Amino acid sequence: MKHRTGTLAETHGTFPRVPSPESRVPDVESRVPAVPVVLTIAGSDSGGGAGIQADLKTFMARGVHGTSAITAVTAQNTRSVRSMHVLPPREVRAQIEAVFADFPVAAIKTGMLADAATIRAVARALREHPGVPLVLDPVMIATSGARLLDARAI
Repeated sequence: MKHRTGTLAETHGTFPRVPSPESRVPDVESRVPAVPVVLTIAGSDSGGGAGIQADLKTFMARGVHGTSAITAVTAQNTRSVRSMHVLPPREVRAQIEAVFADFPVAAIKTGMLADAATIRAVARALREHPGVPLVLDPVMIATSGARLLDARAI
């Protein structure tokens, strides 16, 4: 195998100049989706069959813009949940606040909230946005039978 030496431009040719970030940012009106915005607050399913991934696919199919706040990351497939990492409640709340700071959220759906601390953090964050319709999907157990909600949160 022959190794190349020299600068990136010398070895691969010249690259086009990249515009500054400021010149690429559209104005606010063009960034706000023209369709309703829905926020899902749930876990991430690596198999894509549930959680954030399934919610976002459903939102797209229904013609709404999906945003998300991830509560936990699971390593799972259709047969089992191999591991689960619950995000700190402050990180979940930060995601919720980031979405509300930039999008006109028309509805919220919750799924896997994992533990009591996350449930409390989500409840506090959502109290700051009264009047937004809320769909509660109390995900407690995966299809495979694995527990997804800490027993102390029930």
